[in-house]
Amino acid sequence: MPENDLHTAAFPKLTDAQMTALSSCAGATLKRYRDREALFKTGDRNFNFYVVKSGAVEIVDDSGETPKTIAVLGPGEFTGDVAHLTGRPSVVSAIARGDTE
Repeated sequence: MPENDLHTAAFPKLTDAQMTALSSCAGATLKRYRDREALFKTGDRNFNFYVVKSGAVEIVDDSGETPKTIAVLGPGEFTGDVAHLTGRPSVVSAIARGDTE
């Protein structure tokens, strides 16, 4: 089995077939975000799970004096934060980069 880099392991990408199946899921709704619009912010609770259809989402660590980009997610990639599992506040922010669906 080929060794994956850290980004690939931490931020898996859905296949075209998985994206198609997701689009027919009753709970999935298409939302559009403008450049620099926040999907969720550090400290938010009960935020949604997002899959990037087009555009990009920057995951930002705001905990230090200067915000730090953790990752930039593109089509087929999705947000996931430990807060989804623990019920705790999000430890990162997710910001649209460009027009994003």
